[in-house]
Amino acid sequence: MALSKLFAVRGFLAFLAFMELVNCLRSLLPSLFTLPHERLAESFIHKKIFSLVELTTDTELVVAQLFGFYSGLNAAVLVHTCLFLHYSPVSSLGLITLSLKTLFLLSQCFIHKTIANTAGLQVPLLVTILALAGLVLLPWLEG
Repeated sequence: MALSKLFAVRGFLAFLAFMELVNCLRSLLPSLFTLPHERLAESFIHKKIFSLVELTTDTELVVAQLFGFYSGLNAAVLVHTCLFLHYSPVSSLGLITLSLKTLFLLSQCFIHKTIANTAGLQVPLLVTILALAGLVLLPWLEG
């Protein structure tokens, strides 16, 4: 029981929730994570995520706030999924959240072409798909 696969999935979901929280904070409070000379050049949203789109300062602020709140909501759902994974409605909420994030990343890269197909897309997509696979396979891993 000490090496249960449930704890591995919980730990991975907690790691993903932490990544989402960092994205939230970097989007909503960029001055905490950048040096003064970097703030003037490009924001986190434009430099790391939506790099293929030309954003004005107003739209960059709106996109940063929307992405920040979206990441914060993902982080909250994933923390609750991590803590209450033994309840099936909460685990299905985690499945829906991870599926929507995967769909968002893929559609922004291949349909809307706003995210470059670089490590800025590939790492979050890989981690999200691994967490999604862990949640889907969890009932069979526990048996």
